[in-house]
Amino acid sequence: MADEVLKYLKPERLEDTDTKKWKHWKKTFENFISKSKVTDDTDKLLVLTNLVSSEIYEHISEAADYTSAMTTLSSLYVKKT
Repeated sequence: MADEVLKYLKPERLEDTDTKKWKHWKKTFENFISKSKVTDDTDKLLVLTNLVSSEIYEHISEAADYTSAMTTLSSLYVKKT
């Protein structure tokens, strides 16, 4: 059953995006990670890398861990007002 749920939760590959799309993609990614029971930050970074385009990967290629990669992406797509 869990595998069947995962196939519905898997987000599309993140392409160039804007704030609205990023927020939605991030939430679907977090849902997917949560249900897949991936808890290790190294594994989360591997999954994240697999689900972003090569252009977006360039922004996080030097990230040391999952948290810093997500922080980098958030800073790119969520602008402070």
